[in-house]
Amino acid sequence: MSPRWGACRALGALALLCVFGRGFLAAQGSDALRKTDLIRLLTGNTMTLPQIVAKVRRDCVSFAPTPRDRQDLAALGGDTALLKAIDACVRDRVATPAAAGRATRPPAAATSGRQPPPRPSTAPPPLPVPALSSVPPRLAAVPIVSRVSVAVLGTASVGVALKRGSDAVSGKRLVLRGSARVAGSDTDTQAVTDERGIAQFRFAVGATPGTTRLTVQTMGGDTLDVPAEVDLIVTAPRPTASGGQAVTGGRAVGGGAGLPSAERTGFVDGANQRGAVGEVAAQPVVFEVRDGIGKPLSGVGVTFSVTNGQVIGTASNLTDSLGRARVRVQFGERAGVATVVTGTIGDVSHDATLYPASGPPTRLVVLSGGNALIGEMVLLGGRPTELRIFGRDKFGNVAPLAGLRASSGDERIVRVTEVTSDSGGGSVTLTAGRGGSTGVVIEGSGLRADFTAQVHP
Repeated sequence: MSPRWGACRALGALALLCVFGRGFLAAQGSDALRKTDLIRLLTGNTMTLPQIVAKVRRDCVSFAPTPRDRQDLAALGGDTALLKAIDACVRDRVATPAAAGRATRPPAAATSGRQPPPRPSTAPPPLPVPALSSVPPRLAAVPIVSRVSVAVLGTASVGVALKRGSDAVSGKRLVLRGSARVAGSDTDTQAVTDERGIAQFRFAVGATPGTTRLTVQTMGGDTLDVPAEVDLIVTAPRPTASGGQAVTGGRAVGGGAGLPSAERTGFVDGANQRGAVGEVAAQPVVFEVRDGIGKPLSGVGVTFSVTNGQVIGTASNLTDSLGRARVRVQFGERAGVATVVTGTIGDVSHDATLYPASGPPTRLVVLSGGNALIGEMVLLGGRPTELRIFGRDKFGNVAPLAGLRASSGDERIVRVTEVTSDSGGGSVTLTAGRGGSTGVVIEGSGLRADFTAQVHP
């Protein structure tokens, strides 16, 4: 035993804190969940929230959550049940090693014959509720799509959304590390975020197939709390079905069938569609290839890439007898960020834009003074408090609410004085009485959020 640990044990009333710092971590099994494990489960769409809560209750966690951890988990969709399960696990972990230490320590009365002094309480202290307003928002870069495929000698398009908390960051210069190696250039590609916080990196790739991990970073200034990583897949040339030609990056080589014309080639159908995030667009997107005299070119390979979405099926298609290649597109996860389909044949590249909207809400978000409330709220007696309410879909996008309403368990303690709705959600105004505690329920779009309201006189 180290002298520092022995001194810590000798502090009597502070022994519990020592146990918490040393025993809690030592008690963790190899199956205990780390914070990164919880983030992966909340964002991976492989388990429902009740299943994640059950896993926490079964396996416990290997960390004591800080206020920053609580805010991160709440922002990713963690609810009151998840945070309570984590708190219960932490309390059990703290209490278990302390109880084991008491069971092996001989009683003082057996050696001295005197009545032992009263022992300090070993009940774990209640975990504090974090002050969310003190936690700075994170600067995060989010890839519009995490995997981009492009043919050799084609043009890659990589999109990234930059946010500080929930706010888009515009006018920020970013650099795509690793793009210089793929393009055979001396410098990595740079881009500046637009008014929506979106940066689009476009660069020509070389003739070597393979997969490269690209990373987005800022050009000086703020450091990204969550950097974006994108896998760029450069595919090999594919032979055409007929005509003895080969296609390299979409460029027809050899033969006498003519070459694609940039002016006469492009998308002819399927652009400007609207739909919900995660859904497949109702109509296919059609890319037409013609030569300089307007003749349709058949058997030509067109490579498709998508930002904020993905191609359903293959990303490389051959044109038919009308010179057309069709592709089905699934909208990405980011509402309000355009889904851009790029069709490429060698140096000829054109875009078609589709517009995803948020999906139906799957959970309620309740804000007071800009801070998210989870399970509890504190009100001042005799004063009104306005709560901002909105929904989030399964991808975390803000989703409109229908039928917003609120109720109080005891109107002598808390009264619902106003409920208003708007395109983004709505507001609920609560007026507190002189003191006490009661329940408050907020509902909308078939969803429900329950709170315990503590009124301070």
